[in-house]
Amino acid sequence: MGDHGDWSSRDWIIHHADANHGAYSSKPWVNSFLGASLNFLGGNAMNWKIQHNVLHHTYTNIDGLDEDIAPGPILRLSPNQPLTKIHRFQHLYAWFLYT
Repeated sequence: MGDHGDWSSRDWIIHHADANHGAYSSKPWVNSFLGASLNFLGGNAMNWKIQHNVLHHTYTNIDGLDEDIAPGPILRLSPNQPLTKIHRFQHLYAWFLYT
């Protein structure tokens, strides 16, 4: 089955993101097909394209405008976000939230 035989959900997220960026394949139909797979995982490919490709890439890492750095109170991804006691352990627990 090669490299694509046993994709995990993490792999699907990475591959759909590459596809929705138009970077997974040199064939646009492959990118469209794989990018649309997000719809079957409970997401919305069109919404992702707008939120990520337009909003995130326009306002990358700008607190209050880039939703990708606003994951909630348990993670602090900007120095402009409130600092709480739990954040001192973020380097230990953040990895598990991304798997």
